[in-house]
Amino acid sequence: MGKLLLWVIVIGVCWAGWALVRNWQRKTEERVGAPPRPAGTPSRPAEAEQIVSCGHCGLHLPASEAIEGPGGPFCCVEHRDAARR
Repeated sequence: MGKLLLWVIVIGVCWAGWALVRNWQRKTEERVGAPPRPAGTPSRPAEAEQIVSCGHCGLHLPASEAIEGPGGPFCCVEHRDAARR
């Protein structure tokens, strides 16, 4: 009887912890304004951004953050200027 009571308590505490975490996640999504996800739907960006590499050091970065220069995209102004020399 003692082991059964212990298992009931352990399972109850685990379930309560899970319920609290799930409730906290829902409240956080409401505060941020994110639309609630349907159950089982993985979160991912709507559209993937193109990744480019710096023409000087080879660093990979999003195309929106790259600086255009001679010979392609660069990660910073210093590398763009080094390519011009």
